[in-house]
Amino acid sequence: MEEKLKEYEKLKQELKKSLQEKTQLEDEYDKLLQEVYNKETEYLSNSTGSKGTFSGNIVKGFDGFAKPHGHDSNGAFHNSDRIFSLSSAIYIKQQESQNHNHGQD
Repeated sequence: MEEKLKEYEKLKQELKKSLQEKTQLEDEYDKLLQEVYNKETEYLSNSTGSKGTFSGNIVKGFDGFAKPHGHDSNGAFHNSDRIFSLSSAIYIKQQESQNHNHGQD
């Protein structure tokens, strides 16, 4: 009986350690997803020329680069332009959850 108790305690400690590692990895993953989102925002925001006109990017193309007025003259981008940060279903659910929770405050 004592051996089974020792085995149980050993497994319990291994489970605790594994859960801590899982939590740490999830936190690191969340940070990476946020970094991708931030970098993507920066990239899409920098597609605006010095006069506020769309100059182009790899997502929408470079039509506006050579023309004085691009196809999106205000330089705004939309969430549908995000091809990297929106590729993670987990990240999308987290953002929706955060937006929903902020709406209740």
